[in-house]
Amino acid sequence: MHLHRLLPYTYKIILCLIYPKIMNYLKTSINESKIMVKFFVTNLLLTIIIISGGCLPALTPNPPTQQLVLPINIFPETWEMSGAPTAMGPSIGFGDEDDAVARFKLKDEKYNVAMHYIFFYPSENSAIKAYPEGFFNDNSIAVNHPWQIPEELSYESSVADQFRIGCTINNIAGENLVCQIAARYGNYTTIFHSSIREDTITLDQFNGIVKYLDEMMIEKLNIASKS
Repeated sequence: MHLHRLLPYTYKIILCLIYPKIMNYLKTSINESKIMVKFFVTNLLLTIIIISGGCLPALTPNPPTQQLVLPINIFPETWEMSGAPTAMGPSIGFGDEDDAVARFKLKDEKYNVAMHYIFFYPSENSAIKAYPEGFFNDNSIAVNHPWQIPEELSYESSVADQFRIGCTINNIAGENLVCQIAARYGNYTTIFHSSIREDTITLDQFNGIVKYLDEMMIEKLNIASKS
């Protein structure tokens, strides 16, 4: 759970809990000669509560997953999206309709070279249980090399609740180096994987995309720093 997200509300919760007790004390313990003190304290507490947004914390709406797709302008000019981001679910065999997938390809090629998945779960607990360790399956028939972290992939998120990055050799269409990032932020999990070739992106560029993705999720989900 993002305990650091709750810190801005902690003082409000405490204040709202003790406010009735303070008011009861003022009613029973302060005589009429101290009526101005009672008036001042009452209005001070009410002012603080009102300014801070009341006793209930403001709820930040969950952004749709399609708003969390990586923008095409962070990729090389030779890249383009294979159509608009789409909802997941039965049409692609996994995920739900409130999840999204974006496909990327080279402008002069037919087949996709990268995919970006964004999953939203109804609770953080369900997101934890569904965290896709299976996307890093060393026993998959599609790979012939264990997932490893090249030294070029140095970025690590300090905010994501779960974070994994790695590369392997995919042998579906000939030996092809692929790299992948899977990160969970509360109820959201984002996965991006890409072919690493001379005509797609380098390891350093993939590392930069991971950094951008992490910073984008932090901004759009309004996540406070843990530092």
